[in-house]
Order: sequence, then structure tokens, then C-alpha cells
Amino acid sequence: MVNRHSLLLPLVASLLGSSACESWRFFPLFSSQSPDRQSEIRVLRNRNGRSSEYQFRVEVSTSSGPMVIYRHERESYIGLVEAHWSARGTQVGLLVCNMFAQPLMVGYDFQNGSTINGTDFRPALELQIVQRYSVPKGRDPIGWACSAEGNAAYASSRVK
Repeated sequence: MVNRHSLLLPLVASLLGSSACESWRFFPLFSSQSPDRQSEIRVLRNRNGRSSEYQFRVEVSTSSGPMVIYRHERESYIGLVEAHWSARGTQVGLLVCNMFAQPLMVGYDFQNGSTINGTDFRPALELQIVQRYSVPKGRDPIGWACSAEGNAAYASSRVK
């Protein structure tokens, strides 16, 4: 007679080793849809308990499904996040302020299905930040966004 628990063990083991298992460990902190609502970019954080254990990843999603384009597997603390879509919605630039490290700028081209240089979006992201938040005159918008002051403004804007 076969023990039903012995049948479940291989199934559970395979699930724990699969990407399906990995996806439940992460939850979305930020998401932004393309103007045509066909694509999306997300920042996801893991569910660990201490801030020093927090990791994050950046994922894009199309009709083909989700794909991870960046993994940060070291300690992190996510502050302000800002996305800028091209006029046609085929490219996106993303700023992620990691309060424990340098800001991350990553870009993605949905037509080519590949990452692109995120710093190409810096001027557009800076303009969005200046327009959305009260960035003091003369301050670098990215530096301000990734400071405690920018993080506080971002956090209070998300509460509303």
C-alpha cells in the first residue's frame, strides 16, 4: 500500500524548487502600466522579516507573461520609485531609490524584448519628479528623490 504522504513529498519538493514557489515570496511595491494598458513594469520585494534581508526585483509583463529584468539579491530598503513611459508606450525607464545603495535606473524596450540603458530616461524622470514633488530649487532631482526627504514625500503621496 502506498502512503499518500510519500506521494506528496516529491510534488512539494518540486514546487519548492520552481519559479512558482519564488513568486509567492515576492509582493508588488510599485507597478506602472503602459499608456495602452498592454504592458506593465513592477518592483517586487521579498517577504523576509528584517530590513537587512529585503531583496527586490524588477519585472515586466506583456501578453506573453511576466519576466524578471533585474534582481537585487542584497540588503535593500526601497524608497521612491518612478517610471516614465515613452510617448508610444513601447519603452519604459524606471528609477528605484534603494536607501542602502546607489539609485537604480533600468529601462526596457517592449518591441525588442530587451533591457535598455535606464539613464537615457534620466531627464524625463527628473522632470516628472520635479513636477510631482516639491523638489527645492537647485537640488539634483534624483539625489533629492533618493534622500530621506524624497522618501518621506513619496511615502506621504502614496497614503492618499
